[in-house]
Amino acid sequence: MTLLKILFIMLKIVKLLRKTHSGCNLLLNDGQSAGQHVLHTHVHIIPRDKRDRIKIQTWKHKKMTKEEFEHIQNTLRKKSIMF
Repeated sequence: MTLLKILFIMLKIVKLLRKTHSGCNLLLNDGQSAGQHVLHTHVHIIPRDKRDRIKIQTWKHKKMTKEEFEHIQNTLRKKSIMF
């Protein structure tokens, strides 16, 4: 199954959930250090409401210089990861 097909299915599910919930979180954990416990690709679609008390861990964003950003961008381009 292609990533595009997976995203299309996810969006259909979210559209249905939004009829009865005020929001959704879409999560993909890749690798054990990212919290992945089942070692195959899967996504979590979590229906959300204002007072649901679900805590999704957040992190502090790292500030980077324009040069650091361009270095990462060029590295990804060389490895054909970006289009």
